[in-house]
Amino acid sequence: MRSPLLLILIFVCLSGCGNDDDNAPDDGPEKSALNPPDWILGTWTDEADSDFGILISFEFLPDNVKSDVFGISINFKEMAASAGANIDEVSNSSVKYSFRLSDTGGLLLNQVYLFQKTTDDNAIIYTLTTDGVSSDSVLFRL
Repeated sequence: MRSPLLLILIFVCLSGCGNDDDNAPDDGPEKSALNPPDWILGTWTDEADSDFGILISFEFLPDNVKSDVFGISINFKEMAASAGANIDEVSNSSVKYSFRLSDTGGLLLNQVYLFQKTTDDNAIIYTLTTDGVSSDSVLFRL
């Protein structure tokens, strides 16, 4: 599980350099590529461990997803706007929510974040797939 998380951290570091073009035309309000379903809204974390505390958390908002991985915060909506990352919803249903994150050229990173509802309303299965390699964990509602 640490390998995909390392790739997230590398992407966050590399994406800090965006193209800030102040001469770009203003097309009005931007529609977010992220629109999580109602059942997932709120904050979800991995199970707190007495030695490490919370390692991963996701906050699902009506038009955004935010994450904290090992203390590094990721705002996916801002990342797409400032770093030029591509974010596309893959699935948005009553039992599954997923989105794809990739760099604009598609050369450095291709990640799919998948969240699946379980029979327990306070737990979801989280799968991160990075360039075909997947890791699963369970997240719990805060």
